[in-house]
Formats: sequence, structure tokens, C-alpha cells
Amino acid sequence: MIQISDVMPVSTELPGLITTSAMTVAIIQWLKNTKLVPFIDQHSSTLNRVVGWCAAFISAAGLHYTWDASTGTLTLMNIHVASIMHGAADVTKSYAFQWLIYKGIVQAPARDVAAVTEGVPAKVVVPAGAVVAAGEQGPKGG
Repeated sequence: MIQISDVMPVSTELPGLITTSAMTVAIIQWLKNTKLVPFIDQHSSTLNRVVGWCAAFISAAGLHYTWDASTGTLTLMNIHVASIMHGAADVTKSYAFQWLIYKGIVQAPARDVAAVTEGVPAKVVVPAGAVVAAGEQGPKGG
């Protein structure tokens, strides 16, 4: 927590949001590659989204509860319209970060690797006047 003065502490939820979102993406990717959960794989995008939303809800909703094992009673506390709206906003932010991390870090590089392994030549930009190794073609018209 960053404290500007003794009276007004300032904190941010960004590190925790990024961490939980990144860990959720990592766990979903691990589940896709393991044989422990065979129905979650690279081709189950709808189920993967449902798992992502559930993980966002678990990590961001902030439900307060008590469990009484002797009576088998689960009590949820502090459920008001304002807390529900705030929780919905937090869950949406968490899922948005999951989506950004997945699209930017996991899926984009995987497409690049797939293109190279399938024989699609990678697009390499060589500046005009650059020295190119023997046997390679330099830029045309330069």
C-alpha cells in the first residue's frame, strides 16, 4: 500500500487483478494440456469462457459468508444492490483482464508459431540499405 500521508492511505487493486487474471489464464491453459480434465481442450471455447467467468466471479465478487457445519447452514452477508453492482463490475474487470492476457500473450504467439511450422513464411522487414547475408534476398528496389 502506498501511503501519501498519515490520514489518507492510497491503494490500488491493479496488481491483484493482473495476478489473479494471469493465474486464471495459466490454469486454464494447463487444464487444456493435461489429461486430468479431458473435456477442457483447445476446441472447447464456450466451456473455456464459462470457466473463465466462474474464475472471475470467485476471485472478484467478494462474497462474505459463514458456514455452520453443525447445522449445515451457509450464511451470505452484506448483500445489497450496491455491493451486487460493485461485484458485477469487479467480475467484468477480472474477465476483461483474462481476455486481454489470453489474446495478447497466449493466443497471438501461438498463431505466429503455427504459421511458421505450417510453412507460411514469416514476414521480415529489412530496411533499405541493410546488409543481407549471402544467399538471401535483400529488399527489392533498394
